[in-house]
Amino acid sequence: MDNEPLLSREASFTPVSAGGDEIVEVPVYSSRDDLNEEDSNRTTGELFDNVPKSKRQLGLTSVVFLIFNGTFGTGIYAIPSVILRTSGSVGVALIMWIIGALIAAAGTSVYLELGTGLPRSGGEKNYLEFIYRRPKFLTTCTFAVYVFITRSAAANSVVFGEYVVHALGQTPGNNIRLVALLCLTFCFLSHAISQNFGLRLQNTLGFFKLFVLSAIAISGFFCLLGVPGFTVREGYEKPTNFQWEKMWEGSGTGLNGFVTALYSVIWSFIGYQGANYVLSEVKDPIRTMKRGAPLAMLFVTLVYIFVNIAYFAAVSKNDILESRRTVVYVLFFVLYPPQD
Repeated sequence: MDNEPLLSREASFTPVSAGGDEIVEVPVYSSRDDLNEEDSNRTTGELFDNVPKSKRQLGLTSVVFLIFNGTFGTGIYAIPSVILRTSGSVGVALIMWIIGALIAAAGTSVYLELGTGLPRSGGEKNYLEFIYRRPKFLTTCTFAVYVFITRSAAANSVVFGEYVVHALGQTPGNNIRLVALLCLTFCFLSHAISQNFGLRLQNTLGFFKLFVLSAIAISGFFCLLGVPGFTVREGYEKPTNFQWEKMWEGSGTGLNGFVTALYSVIWSFIGYQGANYVLSEVKDPIRTMKRGAPLAMLFVTLVYIFVNIAYFAAVSKNDILESRRTVVYVLFFVLYPPQD
């Protein structure tokens, strides 16, 4: 019975004349409760996909952290130095993040409209197949090629491997790729073996990631305000990135630099479509998406802005440019130097 379509359990259909020779079928419900349940299913979007309620395990918190985790990879630790280099100045770099947030908001609204209109798992594949129906399977095959060529978690896992190797004090080499492979394998097995375990792990890591990023942002703000215990280490030149003249120093890298910086920022916000791939597992998908997606992207935008301010408050411009993918390591080294 669980696999039987919802409509077949709730209503029978009776032919009714719609005028002229046209005949349409309308559902006839056996009770008011059946009608109310049917209206509820249509409103929530659960009727669109034939999935038992017991399989819908993702609530608002899970959807928020699904988008949050998908957006926050290793980019927030690696990209700021690239954006600063291509934009030329601290002020322009911060403006790039704000513009990127506005573009991400537009993208979120598009995927929100598509997801609530077709509330089932699959993401872009469903939307493209619905829009471009002929030739048959052309969209499906094209999208499959696109996914295999461009979608990969390898880059993030390699950067994660770099951080782990640095944290362990090891010499970078093939050990980075080994850590990356172990990371991807663990993520795959944790979701393949137990959905509940994978879901709890995702939410736990989301909370932990939010805590770490909040700690970075707060540390930077305290450093900017001169709070005791959060000043730069002795012998390190105090950053002047927020002095008005210094803030715009180096601007004008040209159109190429502007576009490169903006593209890097936009790429950092990619992930707002994460929940669209698993809508068949979301409870009350329409309502949950309308709340969860904007809330998640609001968190993402605030954290991106505050963490970048923290970097500029505690680390000099030259050190950020030279740090490449380890700017967060420099920040902690400056604010919390190792004890002799």
